Amino acid sequence: MGDSIYHYTYLIEDMRPEHPTKRLYMGVRSSRDLPEDDSYMGSSTDIEFKNALRNRSKDFKKYILRIFNTREAALLSEVAYHHRMDVAEHPLFWNKRNECGSFQHGSGCK
Repeated sequence: MGDSIYHYTYLIEDMRPEHPTKRLYMGVRSSRDLPEDDSYMGSSTDIEFKNALRNRSKDFKKYILRIFNTREAALLSEVAYHHRMDVAEHPLFWNKRNECGSFQHGSGCK
């Protein structure tokens, strides 16, 4: 932990091969912890995802996609990724909405 704030995008993957749907979650995070040391695993409200993380956390892997100098740059990258993949409608994602670019947490759009 340091004085710097790290802004990054991440992808969480459910590594269970027998679980063919809703295996990914993509988000943005700002933290004083180094991204690779940050234990944060997303803000999803999806009950299945939350229960899976709680009951079998070892089955999940978090990938740091990119680190940014500002929260705004990280959020813009999240917006682009969400819209490119249409995570709100994509069957492999737990994300319930695509981020729209509002700089408030949880303010995505469908």
